Amino acid sequence: CKMESEKEELLRKLGRDTSTTYESLRRDLSRIGAKEGESPPVRKEEKTVKEDGTVTAVRFVLCACIFNKPYAKDVPLYSFCLSDPVHVRLADAVQDYREEGKEIFPSALSGMFTEEELSEYNAVLTAGDSVFGTPAEEKFFADCVGTLRKQSILQQIDALKEVCRSQTDTEKRMETFRKIAELNKKLSAL
Repeated sequence: CKMESEKEELLRKLGRDTSTTYESLRRDLSRIGAKEGESPPVRKEEKTVKEDGTVTAVRFVLCACIFNKPYAKDVPLYSFCLSDPVHVRLADAVQDYREEGKEIFPSALSGMFTEEELSEYNAVLTAGDSVFGTPAEEKFFADCVGTLRKQSILQQIDALKEVCRSQTDTEKRMETFRKIAELNKKLSAL
């Protein structure tokens, strides 16, 4: 089977170029290309726990930024993949205040939200209640930032896998696999 030997050769070459094992690449390829349109099974329980952890992380990071915590001063909020409209607007507002060199006042931000969105805004504001003032405060913040970075990389990998499923050109697929391998290295370094 010429196609299989060509695929094996390309995977071995990619493995050498990216310092990734052939078996790992073969396994990833079989997961995303096993059958057209079929995605690997995802256990819903795990995904829910991940989303909850991500929501907690986003809320705490935004809360620390809004309350002008010194360790949150230089965190690039725009580098995280935020999906909730309240979180996106808060991140934009924090970024605007930072660029203008102004101090953030939580009460000034509340006018940005509708009645329905205020509950999420309040959840953000109270996210630090049990952590602020404790010895674990900065460590918890660093963990939350790490969670958001990982989530961002995982979302990029998922998007690239989708692109790879639709690609028919072998060279373009290999380039997409290289990008996935680079992101996996970043993920491992976190």
